[in-house]
Amino acid sequence: MKKVLLFVLTIGLFTFTSCSEDNGVEALEVINGRWDLEDIQIMGSTDFNGISMTMEGSISSLSGDNFIVFNNDNTSNSVSGNVVMDFTITMPGMPPITQSQAVEGDFFENGTWDKQGNKISITPDSTQETYVLDIEEFSSSKLVLSSDEATLMDIEGMESFSEMNVKMILVR
Repeated sequence: MKKVLLFVLTIGLFTFTSCSEDNGVEALEVINGRWDLEDIQIMGSTDFNGISMTMEGSISSLSGDNFIVFNNDNTSNSVSGNVVMDFTITMPGMPPITQSQAVEGDFFENGTWDKQGNKISITPDSTQETYVLDIEEFSSSKLVLSSDEATLMDIEGMESFSEMNVKMILVR
């Protein structure tokens, strides 16, 4: 998830981090095993110094291995191949801006994980920063993880307020 954060920051319009809400999904299946990335969907809005913008994005191209393995000992291993995302940014009075961007690096990284109810915590070894994600959908063949965040930033005296939702769709 940290790589998604760095990517969103590079477009200079939005900020993404983790937060959650309980939506009542009962996770009865075993999460252990390999999950392949199928899609990432990003939706959000920001108000930067009084200018409102919205953004939508999803994967337009996946190649190579893109997966995470949740091991029985609560460690995780992951690999990220080539991922290209398309983004559409909309501002009042302007035509939408569409941009394709290659996303570099490993989405999850190797680390540890823990599942409690409808939430999963993932802690990469490299940062030891824990991301708590909601489990929106969970079956033996599909796992949908999501994160919501509202962020207030001050950039050189100008305030920016962002609200983002990121969904990661994984399949096996």
